[in-house]
Amino acid sequence: MNAPRSAWKSVDKNVPIQSAKASVPIFALHARNPALVCGEDCDVQRCIICSDANTKDTIVDLVMGRRMGEIPVDSEDSDDILISLPKCGHVFTVETLDGVCGIKDWYDYDDNMQRWSGLRVPASKKPVPVCPTCRAAITSPRYGRIYKAADLDILEKNVINKMTQGLGSIQEELNAIDGEAIALAITRDLKQISALSSKPPDTPQVAQVRRKAQAILSRSEACSEPVDASIFTDGTLFPFAAETADSWGRRIRRISQLVSDITRVVTVRSAHTHAWESAYTYLYNKEIDLAASEPKGAPRNPQEHAARMARLKLGQPQPRADQRFIIEGVWISVTLRLILLSLVSKVLEVMSSKPAVFNGGELRMWSLYGRFIHRSCEGDCKLAYNLAEKSQARRQMTISQRFALRTGLDTFCFKMSTLRCMRKFGEKREELLVAAGRQKDAASALVQETFQSHLRVKMDDQAWLQDNFTQVTSKILKEWEKIERSLRMDTFYQPISVDEQRDIVKAMGFNCDPDLMMLQCGGATQRARCPECGEAIGGENHNILPNNQRADDFEALTREQGAAQSPWAWGL
Repeated sequence: MNAPRSAWKSVDKNVPIQSAKASVPIFALHARNPALVCGEDCDVQRCIICSDANTKDTIVDLVMGRRMGEIPVDSEDSDDILISLPKCGHVFTVETLDGVCGIKDWYDYDDNMQRWSGLRVPASKKPVPVCPTCRAAITSPRYGRIYKAADLDILEKNVINKMTQGLGSIQEELNAIDGEAIALAITRDLKQISALSSKPPDTPQVAQVRRKAQAILSRSEACSEPVDASIFTDGTLFPFAAETADSWGRRIRRISQLVSDITRVVTVRSAHTHAWESAYTYLYNKEIDLAASEPKGAPRNPQEHAARMARLKLGQPQPRADQRFIIEGVWISVTLRLILLSLVSKVLEVMSSKPAVFNGGELRMWSLYGRFIHRSCEGDCKLAYNLAEKSQARRQMTISQRFALRTGLDTFCFKMSTLRCMRKFGEKREELLVAAGRQKDAASALVQETFQSHLRVKMDDQAWLQDNFTQVTSKILKEWEKIERSLRMDTFYQPISVDEQRDIVKAMGFNCDPDLMMLQCGGATQRARCPECGEAIGGENHNILPNNQRADDFEALTREQGAAQSPWAWGL
């Protein structure tokens, strides 16, 4: 049996020992045998007095090379205390095992007072301590903190491997998604619909949907968790007409599956994370209760003091191996939802071209759906940044800001597209112009602030920033400039995709932002002014002006469709 509680001795009067498996070193002596550690399982311990000759002949002190029979039974030196290892039964002195386990990396020792005085956290991860004789894992209660931490490290590696494989497969499937092909399929489906079987949602229904969507976003923000993936395909939240809902569900099935898969990955919480949080919460609440019971002696800031004391008593840093993958999972989820947002824009565009079939109520419901998607993206970008900040992962903080910038741009583009579909773009153009200028300036300021903040922490990351932040954000800022210019000049803004370019046949283009086309013979027969920049465009006698430049990419695409080579000398 273990020694009675009265025989136990705390290493620190401020850290009382409450169990035989306390995670602090114990130096009280066994009630019968003065050379055994109290707190160890008596059933597996070897007694110097009772052991046979062979056992007494084994070396137990690797430092001095002493055998078990040479250890003084009446020694008061704590280094002479013996411990029998539970897994293998080999016996060693405390001094030997303390050295093998590196106990001074985990605890502070006061040389003057000759006692252990507090907890420490090693500078690096340590392997599982093993028996010097047979290499079996050391699991003695005295070294509980040490071997449990090593076990947690192994669990963290398992989490890393599992989440790496999961994110890798999802990323491959994401790269294979053809958003433009899905948009074309949805367009074909919607154009074939001649009538809707359901009544359009009325104003109270739309308001109710808006309230439910807001509640979902607020709950996600309060819980610091990504929005549940099932919401994006939940027909009860956004009651679309059966015909449009059927087409949408079939065409985005692959995206929906990926969103569900990534949500399962980012909500994974490993067992050691749960254990750490449970222990931290228990200790935190005890400190708060103690402060409440003794208000006169309570610290000035009880919450901050409780958090500090809880971490000190835990003596173990919070496991964060899975945080990195949760953040990366959020990025992939945001990317998938931005694809959905672009598809919603296409749905609204097609519906607005058939007002006799798709009523205003149906358009409002799809518009609400799009706003819900982009607001969920904005919230999850903030979540990713906050998680990275708590983990002190500077690069992930920077990339999260990049995703936030991209989300802001796509959100504004969706707003412009929705207003056009609702026939309200003209009356809102001036308001959009002001908003575009304001958001462009805010995006530029965020880029500068993020860049400088990153370099303050990682001065050698300039090359990394160029590849992973500056190149992408510079394109985003250029898009804001194009949007602002198109709103000021009252011209249409829309990036042209390769598939859309292939639809432009029998045309020859000249680069002048945006691309302008010359039809019929493909030669320049008159001059004009570019609506974007005001420069002279076109030409005379089938010759282009010197300041014009050919759009070779368009010419190549037209030849793919069967167009002949340019007949003009300047076009050869």
